[in-house]
Amino acid sequence: MKLKIGFGPKTEFNSFVQSGEKVAEVLCNDSHFECAFFSREMAFEKLKKFDIIIFIKFYPALDILLQLKSKGTVLILDYQDITIAPFIHEPNYFKKIIKKIIHCRTNKLIIENLKPFDACLVASEVAKRHVQEAGLTTKYLFRQIYNNKSREIPHVCNDKKNGLSIYWTGVGRNVEQIKPVLAPLQELCEKYHCKIIISSNINPADGGVLKYRRWDRNTWEEELSTMDIAFRWHDNSPFQRLKDSNKTISFMAAALPVVSRPTESEKKVIDRGITGFLVENVDGFIGQVEKLIVDPHLRRKIGQAAYDKVWAKYSLEKHVSVLKEILVDLYQKCSVRGSI
Repeated sequence: MKLKIGFGPKTEFNSFVQSGEKVAEVLCNDSHFECAFFSREMAFEKLKKFDIIIFIKFYPALDILLQLKSKGTVLILDYQDITIAPFIHEPNYFKKIIKKIIHCRTNKLIIENLKPFDACLVASEVAKRHVQEAGLTTKYLFRQIYNNKSREIPHVCNDKKNGLSIYWTGVGRNVEQIKPVLAPLQELCEKYHCKIIISSNINPADGGVLKYRRWDRNTWEEELSTMDIAFRWHDNSPFQRLKDSNKTISFMAAALPVVSRPTESEKKVIDRGITGFLVENVDGFIGQVEKLIVDPHLRRKIGQAAYDKVWAKYSLEKHVSVLKEILVDLYQKCSVRGSI
């Protein structure tokens, strides 16, 4: 018997393309699974055909979830980076209590709406702890490599010590995150005649050494292959602490040396000084970027080590193999529950 897996709701977001479309394509290579997608309408009549439903970031009203639950459908929430409840991102214990009190009715309603879910997929240990506070059973599923073609497109590590391309990508609202390092990074790039490439959906003020490219899912892998160094920078907000390491993994999969002010997840992915560099302040960030600019051998060494690590641990195929185990385990438990 094939397990019918539903992924949705279908959106243009990268989260759905990667965790829905690409995962479903690999999953369907196994004759035990059959996959399909559903729209944002999320009507019961269209969802009831599935044995297991994976809701990526968005989920339907409680009455729909309860109907599906009573039918025996396994319900999974793929957390990604959503805000589950008003208190969920607050790290301070006392502030968390205050938020729970202030938003008591909202928190209660949200937690009630989440009760039908059999599991929540998380790719961050920090997210795992916080999501569990909302009463959800978590299943850890590492974030897979998004840029599969990077394995087929060789990255050429040049021997230049100037004129390099230093790369960042993210949605427009996250450009604000990198502002603390942009000014000193621009000065550094002027010194070595380098370019800062910002690949995003919004132009953050193209000019000088700062070059904007509109991010395109269809040409992203080719773009990565022409870069020399990649960087990540996050603020210390509670929300950023929960973020997973998908962008960093993508850079590493393209054999790019990465300099990052890391989230907790990125600390798990990058081996300091071996597969990348972790920094906590602007001076440290600029220092590590400069070391990479002037040392082609170091760029090549770090990039290759990063490439080897992530393709060994975070490929889409490995991601799906772990997901299969989760799906089968949840379905079997649900079947036992339904027979009692």
